[in-house]
Order: sequence, then structure tokens, then C-alpha cells
Amino acid sequence: MKLIRFLPVLLVFIFISGCRENESKSNSSDDEKNRRKIELINAEDLEEIINNRNGKTLLINVWATWCKPCIEEFPHLVKIAGDYKNRNFEFLSLNVDFGKKADSLVADFMEKQNNPDFPVYIVTEKSTEKVIELLNKNWDGAIPATFIYDNEARQKSFILGSQDYGFFKKNIDTVLNMSL
Repeated sequence: MKLIRFLPVLLVFIFISGCRENESKSNSSDDEKNRRKIELINAEDLEEIINNRNGKTLLINVWATWCKPCIEEFPHLVKIAGDYKNRNFEFLSLNVDFGKKADSLVADFMEKQNNPDFPVYIVTEKSTEKVIELLNKNWDGAIPATFIYDNEARQKSFILGSQDYGFFKKNIDTVLNMSL
């Protein structure tokens, strides 16, 4: 008899607990959605991306979370990617952090950058020499490094060292204008 008196209270408790559990599941899935998907890439996959331009100019920026000049220039690149997203332009972020924690380091960094809307890849450690060779035979692997390709996959700019928004804009506009 006492159990029946407490049954409505028990049902309300179960209902509220279930709602809270669903709310926390919902929040964790939102967190997962907001966290940028980061993929590993090798030289062959990168070459395919470069060669399949679909008529678009491509900027590839190579960087690492431990590289201070890379970190300083990154906000300029985020702004470039946003300003050019509705143009005939693609931005690709190519990270060279290595080790088991690379994915979480990059994800944490991208979260601090408000998860910009462009592809983020981590070069597989086995592919570093092949990627260097693919991107530019004269490149010694120093970062940050930026490569701009025209709409027919021809490299038009090789930029070594940290740059600002105006510098990137000028180089991109030059390549875009050549592609018209």
C-alpha cells in the first residue's frame, strides 16, 4: 500500500532523471559536432586533392601546434578562409604534429580558433618526406609554409614563414585573377 502512494513520486523522479540523461547525451553530441573532424592524410591523398581542383584555387597551409609563428599567422588564415569561402577558392590546413596526442592537440587548437570551416588534416609521419617532395622540391620542410595552386593544379605561390592577412589576400587575388 505504501509503495502505491510513492509510485507517482517515483515515476516523476524516473522521468526527470531520464530527461537529464538525454540532455547530457544531447550536450555531448553537440560538443562532438562542434569539434572539428580531423583526418590523417598521406602524400597520395594530398596529391589527389591538389589535382582535383574542380576549377578552384587552392591554398594549403602547413603548420604545427608547437610552432609559434604558425600560431601567430593562423587567425589571418582563418579570416582568409572565411572571406573567400564563397569564391572559387578552397583552403586546406595541413598539420605536421606527430605522436599519439596529435589529434587531440590539433582538435583543441581548432576549438580555440572557433572551429573554422575548412578541412584539417594531419600528415601521417611516414608521409612527411613524400609530402615535402610533392608540395615543392625546393622546400626543406620548414614551417609555416603555404602553397597556392591555380584552378588547374599548378603551384603559383610558395610562401615560407609567417605572413599576415594582407599578404595572403594579395597572393590569392593574383592567382584568382590569373584563373579568369
